[in-house]
Amino acid sequence: MNRIGERIRKKRELMDLHLTELAERVDISPSALSQIERSKSFPSIATLKSIADALHTTIGDLVG
Repeated sequence: MNRIGERIRKKRELMDLHLTELAERVDISPSALSQIERSKSFPSIATLKSIADALHTTIGDLVG
């Protein structure tokens, strides 16, 4: 499960988005997104769907 955070970070960086920009699009705090990317916490399904939408990908791609 810790790879989800890595995939989110890679997709975000490929889109040239700062952590704060993605957090704003997903409507979560930058701190919460940082914890997700570092695998310190796991997003809810709704948050994961919002992240996937903001990154123009699918939950399946993020989960692997």
